[in-house]
Amino acid sequence: MKRCPECRRDYYDDTLLYCLDDGNALLEGPGDGESKTEIFPGAPFPNDEKAGRPAHGADEIGRNFGHFHHAAYNIASAYALLNKPEKAVEWLQLAADDGFPCYPLFDSDPNLKNLRQDARFVAFMAKLKQQWERYNATL
Repeated sequence: MKRCPECRRDYYDDTLLYCLDDGNALLEGPGDGESKTEIFPGAPFPNDEKAGRPAHGADEIGRNFGHFHHAAYNIASAYALLNKPEKAVEWLQLAADDGFPCYPLFDSDPNLKNLRQDARFVAFMAKLKQQWERYNATL
């Protein structure tokens, strides 16, 4: 588990490096003597301004980080789950361009379900599929 030192939000996805609320680098957590945050299955995502900005600050902090494409993919997933397809596709494109053009994952990830009918996502995936097939044929 990781925790944001600023907002104290807990994350259970070990691939995340930055807080989706405020962009701070995540720390291994919780600290000594602190209890873990409970998770309420099926609880609605908060409907506040921060909920609409899962990438707030992450792009400025992480762009020079060698594996930022993984964070970009997680941010895209968050936007997809928030039903914000334009931002989701923008972050997926960033993830792909930065070294993570993983067509099979993008095609099967249930977090991206909200994007499947979006024209931008369909066009993005068509180009990514062609690239993937070209790589498979030559490697």
